[in-house]
Amino acid sequence: MNKILLILLLAIAAFPLLAQEEDDAEPSDAPVRAKVTSDVNARRSPGGPKVGVLAAGTEVTIIGTNEGWMRVRSDAGKAWVDRRFLQSEEATLTPRAFALAPMAQKVSCPTTLAKCPDAGCSDPGSSSELLNIAKHGPGKGPVKKLQLTAFQTLQAAAGKAVGEGAQLDAEDRQAIRKLKVGSSTLGEGRLVAVTGFIAGEPHANTGESVNCGLKTEANNDIHISIVPQAGDDEFDSIVVEMIPQDRPEAWSSANLHKVVKAGRRVKIEGQLFYDSVHRVNKDKKAPKGGQPKRFSLWELHPVSAFYVCDDDSCTLNSNKGWTKLEDVEFPLQ
Repeated sequence: MNKILLILLLAIAAFPLLAQEEDDAEPSDAPVRAKVTSDVNARRSPGGPKVGVLAAGTEVTIIGTNEGWMRVRSDAGKAWVDRRFLQSEEATLTPRAFALAPMAQKVSCPTTLAKCPDAGCSDPGSSSELLNIAKHGPGKGPVKKLQLTAFQTLQAAAGKAVGEGAQLDAEDRQAIRKLKVGSSTLGEGRLVAVTGFIAGEPHANTGESVNCGLKTEANNDIHISIVPQAGDDEFDSIVVEMIPQDRPEAWSSANLHKVVKAGRRVKIEGQLFYDSVHRVNKDKKAPKGGQPKRFSLWELHPVSAFYVCDDDSCTLNSNKGWTKLEDVEFPLQ
C-alpha cells in the first residue's frame, strides 16, 4: 500500500513539469499539406476581398490560421480560404484543434551555446531559421512605451496579415514589421517598454532549436508571463523572454520567483517579436493544448532591460522608483 501511494505521489508531483513541457513545446516547420475539395474563393485577408479562385483538387500548403480561415500557399501564390473547403491527412483543421507538430531534435546541433549561431539548429533557408534569427533582435529605435492592451491590437493586425500557427517567409516577416496600431506604425524589431506583474512560474525553456537543443537554464531562454494587475491569470498575459546570450547573472528564474513572492511591479524593455508558430491561448475555460497561456503572440524577446519597482509609486512613463533587476538587494520585503 505504501509503495502504491508513493508512486501516485510521484506521478502527481511530476504532472506540472509534464504540462509545462507540453505548453512550451516548440512547433516544427514541416509543411502541412492539404487539398481543395471544391472551387473556393481566395481572399486577401480572412473574410476580406476576393483575389481569385482556387479550383477543386488544387494542392496547397497551409502557412497560417485565423479561426475559420486558413492561409495557404499554392502555385498561384498566398491567399486566405475558408477551411471548410480544405482537406488534410496531416492535421486537424478545426479552428481550436489546429496546431503544428512538435519540433524534432537534430543530432547535428552544436554542443555549446558559444558555438550556437543566431539561426540555432535549423535548416538553412527555412521559416525556422528566420524565426530564430528574429528572436535575437536586438530591438531598434527609441523606446516606445506600450500599454498591454496594445498587444490585442497588434495581435489582430498580425492575425489578419499572416495568422497564427504560421510559417513565415522573409516577405511575411518583413510585412509584420510595419503594422498599424492606432495612429502608430509598430511591428517586429521595434524597441518597446511595458509594465505589469509577473504571473505564474517564470521558468527556463529547454531544448529549443534557437539554442541548439541544449538543456539547463544557463543555455535557454527564461519565459516570463506579464499581466496588467497582481493576481491576474496567465491567460491574461503576454510573454517576455530573457535569452541566455550575455545574460546578467542576476537574471535568473530564482530571482524572478522572489519578485513574484514580493508582489512587485516590473518594467521590461525589449524587442517586439511575433511568435508566429504558436497560437493564442487566452480562454481559461477551453485552453489549447501545447500552447503557452497568453492573449497575444507578440512578445518582448529578447528582453534588454528588466526593472523592479521599489514601492507602489512606479509608472511606465517615469524612471522614478525603478531598480534594475541586477541591482536589486534580496530578499525583498
